[in-house]
Formats: sequence, C-alpha cells, structure tokens
Amino acid sequence: MMFDDSTPTTTPPKQTSSTNQFRLCDSCNAGVANDDWTHLDYYHEPQEAEVEHSKILATLETLGWLSHSHTSEDSGYFDCAVCDETQCGNPNIWVGEAALCG
Repeated sequence: MMFDDSTPTTTPPKQTSSTNQFRLCDSCNAGVANDDWTHLDYYHEPQEAEVEHSKILATLETLGWLSHSHTSEDSGYFDCAVCDETQCGNPNIWVGEAALCG
C-alpha cells in the first residue's frame, strides 16, 4: 500500500447563484442579528417607527436570508441596505443570494 505524501488540494464549493454583499449600519446590524428593532422607538414617534419597521421588514424580505460576513475596514460614507440612510463609519458586511435587479 502506498501513501501519497503530497499536499492535498481542496476544491472550492460550487457557487449555485451569485452572492451579493450588503452594507448595514450599526443599528440595522443589531436589528438583523438579534431581530431587535427597538432603536426605532428612540429615533421616531410611535407611528413613524411603525412605518419604518414595515419598510425595513419589506426590504429584508426582498434581500432574503443574510449571513454576517465581517465589519469592513474601509471607513467612509455608505447607504445602509436596510434602512436606506446615509451613514458614516465602517459598514457591517452581510452576504445573501437575493436576486436584485440592476
């Protein structure tokens, strides 16, 4: 019996669909990770918070399943993919397989 001492090679997993990256602000990062949207109550009146929450849930339904990838080291201005507000800082990168138009 012979043993192969060569370094094993790994085959990357097949990509069945395109993976998209989404930039999230810290508030939406916590909301998506923990399903905790109470921060909306601090920034909006009760009725406005309900409207914002509905918009966020609709956006998340469009984006589909998301997985946290990392916090970007590139600091600057970005638009949050969930709340659509312009943010400044390091975006939290989430990945998903949403079929987005555009």
